[in-house]
Amino acid sequence: MNNIDTVNTKEEELIMKLKQLETKLNTQNKILAGLQRPTEDSLRVKLQQLENWMTGGNAPPMAAKDLDTDVEMFEKLSKMAKDRMDMDKRIKDLELKEKVFKETLEQADNMIAQLEAQFRTQLNDKDQELNETSARLKDSETKLKVAEKNSSQTLAMQDRITLLESAVEKLKKTLQARDREKERLEEEYSKLLKDVEQSGEDLDAVKNELEAAKKRLESSKKASKQLEEELRSAEVEREAAYGAHKAEVTKPQGDDKRKLVVNDQPVALLSTLSSVSIVHIFVYLFMALLVLKRSTAGN
Repeated sequence: MNNIDTVNTKEEELIMKLKQLETKLNTQNKILAGLQRPTEDSLRVKLQQLENWMTGGNAPPMAAKDLDTDVEMFEKLSKMAKDRMDMDKRIKDLELKEKVFKETLEQADNMIAQLEAQFRTQLNDKDQELNETSARLKDSETKLKVAEKNSSQTLAMQDRITLLESAVEKLKKTLQARDREKERLEEEYSKLLKDVEQSGEDLDAVKNELEAAKKRLESSKKASKQLEEELRSAEVEREAAYGAHKAEVTKPQGDDKRKLVVNDQPVALLSTLSSVSIVHIFVYLFMALLVLKRSTAGN
């Protein structure tokens, strides 16, 4: 109820401010209209005189004082027009503020209506519980009065009353425990919702990392395929060169130093192939470990 009173008070204050602004605006418009009419009438007369003079009539006498007056009147008109534009702008601002204020009030009314509905529901539930408790108490009182009338059954009824009181106490404790359990479950539910939201964000992050890892893996595969093709080309060239060198070695003019170079060339190429294959394997292992580590961290 305090929130409702606060909202109503603020609403009344804003309405009073709007009324005051409207009153000031109307007053200024009246003053502006009162100043503008004689100025406009005077200008119309002077314009008519100028038109008559231009169409062949007699030129009106123009004194320096009249010129100063005309200039002053034009300046006043300019100032009045500017003031009018400022007033129009202020009016639009006030209308916009009024619109926003009405929307805010509407939202506040909706919130208040929801709160009132919740309060009514809770009050109805409490009233129902009180009615049930009152009914049980009245039933117990009725039984107690009947037991008092029957003196022979007084002791048994006292025992039953004691049992009923104990049952009522247990029921109260049970209700209190259920209320506490309800609050605890609500807190756990709120935490669970937050955990689910966080898990969703973590899952999205892991998906993004997996997509990036897949792209890097595809890039590594393409690079490895390109490297394999280059190695195959090198192997073909090596075999061709080896055949040519072998043919030359079989000739009697070959020297021992050239034979040594020819015999060592396949060994160097094989060691190069082995080192490239090992690098390829290490790249795949590193990518797999990186993906596994990020997946484990996300879980």
